Amino acid sequence: MDRTLTDPGRGRVTNTWTFRPNVRYQRDFKVFEPDTRDELHLLFMQDMLGRRLNQRLRYGERKAVYGIGVSRYKRGPATRFRISGSINEDEYDFAVGVIEEELEAMRSAGHSIEEFEADRTAIIERLRSQNRTAEDLNFLSYRNFYDPAIHRDFPDLIGFYEGVTQEDLASYASSVFVPERSLLSITHIHPLGQGTFAVLWVVLVWLTFRVVAWALTTPIDMRELTYMARFKVPFPLAVVRVAVWLLLGVILFRLLFFGLSWADRLWLESFSSPWTELGGLAVVVCGSLALAVLYLARLPRKILIFPDHLRVKFLSYRSRSLKPEDVEEISVKRFPVVWLGKDAFGTSLLSFGLVRPGILLRPKNGRSYFFRSRKTDELREVLEQWWGGRGKVEPKAETPPEPDGPPEPPKDEPEEPLDIDSLEIDDPELEALLRADP
Repeated sequence: MDRTLTDPGRGRVTNTWTFRPNVRYQRDFKVFEPDTRDELHLLFMQDMLGRRLNQRLRYGERKAVYGIGVSRYKRGPATRFRISGSINEDEYDFAVGVIEEELEAMRSAGHSIEEFEADRTAIIERLRSQNRTAEDLNFLSYRNFYDPAIHRDFPDLIGFYEGVTQEDLASYASSVFVPERSLLSITHIHPLGQGTFAVLWVVLVWLTFRVVAWALTTPIDMRELTYMARFKVPFPLAVVRVAVWLLLGVILFRLLFFGLSWADRLWLESFSSPWTELGGLAVVVCGSLALAVLYLARLPRKILIFPDHLRVKFLSYRSRSLKPEDVEEISVKRFPVVWLGKDAFGTSLLSFGLVRPGILLRPKNGRSYFFRSRKTDELREVLEQWWGGRGKVEPKAETPPEPDGPPEPPKDEPEEPLDIDSLEIDDPELEALLRADP
């Protein structure tokens, strides 16, 4: 396996803000492909720098830190030499100045001979006292000398510590403690209180939902609503749909998370202003919420029918309006035609259509919908009537309209005069009576 690493030759400074009682300081220096002697140099610098920083910052007169330590972290052929500590906010500038002084003294052999000898003697005595038993030596080897590619045997630490000089140490430190290999991370105390911060986020989230609702919602006069039906999704299909949508949501969320994390580490964390970070974080959170709402706005939920148009209402805010001239087909279909058809991927499949057929609503443009409701037959008739009888059902015979108001009375027609001579009446009295009638 190829273990060769390439030094990118660039440092990084990151700033974050949180609710802490003190400032968290962490500075790493990258070391690539250290050999046995480099490892021993790093061990000595770790012990010496840790001793001097604690004496000046933790046990000194100003008590600038709550704790500070120097350590190493190995990852294969690479090592991080780390200085970290919790610094009192009022003493931050002083503590950082001391750290920089000690690093510069290590690079330039700036300590006096007496100081260096005293520190080295104290380090050697502590090393002896901490590694008196076989268990201690085993733990020391387990932590530092476990890689057989670097250490073929247990090195003589005491001998190396006694023989190392300031000049030898400075020669190696000047190649390690450089800005191109520095990773500085500072966690500041947030200027806002936790209560103010929580109220601010509640307001931002509320405004996000209000803006998204304003952008997606279309005002509708519900007084003109003629029919409404919810889509009835079978339970197995609902489980599959939820699983698929959740899987897609997780994939999109992870991609978004990695992209935003990369942007955050590349740009936002390099700024030294809490308001810049807060603004970037607000954009990320509010944008993620808006995308989540838009994601849910693709799930059809119910259908609303008005005299001049219908609307497919989705799970969150959004609705799609279709006029009769926008619809290409409203028909009753079964499973093979829809699920196995060429337009299956362009259709929201809300029903199987196996036991009972479903309704296929196919617009001229955009996604189609295949669904059932609690009263599917009634919904089909309403849709076909709304569509103007262009569905695949025989139109009903039209009945004449009923007249408005009460019926008009029959008009009196003039009676024709009676021709008595044509009646041939034999009774002279009856004939005389008829002739006498006016």
